[in-house]
Amino acid sequence: TLLGNPNIQQATWDFGDNSSHSSGAQVTHQYTNPGAYTMEIVGVGLNGCQDTVWMPLTIHPLPYLHAGNDTAICPGNGVVLSAQGTLNITWEQGLTQGQIYTPIQPEYLTAFGVDTLQCAVSDSFFVQIHHIDSVEAMSPGFVCLGDSMQLTAHAFQGIWWENGYQDQQWVMETVGIHTYVVHGIDANGCSSSDSTYIEVYPLPLVHAGNDTTVCAGTTIPLQATGAPQILWSNQVGNGSIIPIQTNQTLSA
Repeated sequence: TLLGNPNIQQATWDFGDNSSHSSGAQVTHQYTNPGAYTMEIVGVGLNGCQDTVWMPLTIHPLPYLHAGNDTAICPGNGVVLSAQGTLNITWEQGLTQGQIYTPIQPEYLTAFGVDTLQCAVSDSFFVQIHHIDSVEAMSPGFVCLGDSMQLTAHAFQGIWWENGYQDQQWVMETVGIHTYVVHGIDANGCSSSDSTYIEVYPLPLVHAGNDTTVCAGTTIPLQATGAPQILWSNQVGNGSIIPIQTNQTLSA
């Protein structure tokens, strides 16, 4: 801003940085580099006479501020806000220096700094959130009492089952539904979990019938109970009538 005689009809500003000159009693100029400059202001009065004023000006360099390097984290993990540089550091969104912040989506985090000369600067870093390549447990299984099933899962590394079970272990359980939880780590180091179950069916209570005595050459019906599908040890279906010639043991 030019202060002086109101009869000045023109003022020309040379900012000393090889930039274009500006005219007017009040002008705005932005320096692109720090350093010591000398501004020259030439004023022309109504009578055509002119006067020149020189003014020294120091442009301080911006303070150093490093918010942090771009990073990628697993969902649910946090980042420590620890910017380096200026004396007075604040963060956007009301965050504070040294805080552990847990983002829920990818975002830029920006820090602001002010030095002793009241020069202000800002810097940001980007937080990417990994997509988890989840561990996958085997499909649910269904077995009869007395049978076993193998626990299997797929993950990049670090597969472990809860309650002391081992991967690839064969398990034999009692009647009922048994749930198994497995954890694993993907290629980004992110952990996830999955679950599966095994349902154990009770064995049918089959009754083949009472022991009996018949005459040789006669026939008897084979009629067992206790299951919807029954096959006898002589490979005939339930309800079949067979001839008896000798003593024999039949089971269903």
